[in-house]
Amino acid sequence: MEPSITEEQLTQALEAIRRTLRRADLRRMTFINLESLLHYADDAEPGQGLPALLARVSPYIPLAVTTKHIEALLAAALEQDESAVRALEESYVYDSKIKFLNAIYAARTAEEWSEIQSICRRILQYKHESQEASAHMMV
Repeated sequence: MEPSITEEQLTQALEAIRRTLRRADLRRMTFINLESLLHYADDAEPGQGLPALLARVSPYIPLAVTTKHIEALLAAALEQDESAVRALEESYVYDSKIKFLNAIYAARTAEEWSEIQSICRRILQYKHESQEASAHMMV
């Protein structure tokens, strides 16, 4: 079970990610992959750089569902090799993180930014409610 954060901590982390992605030096660059962006943007105090912030909020970001992911899910359902299933899962999460960061980067209006935050808050709320409900289940 991932460590839980408060709505305020989630909001602060999302705002910090947004500030990082709006830095002038980042806006002038194109990164070849997520790792290069995370490495370049990891210049803050330990635990406050983009990699740490993304790790903190990743359980609460929307997952990208594309045709590619649906096909991979169907393939995983037939897969017997656990390492292949894990690789598909990692690819899915990786793609979702990229799409999430791109959505933050592309958000230009207050409404767009508010919608991103709202989606993450709803996911956080759902996870809190699910944890609470499972804590009260009788087995």
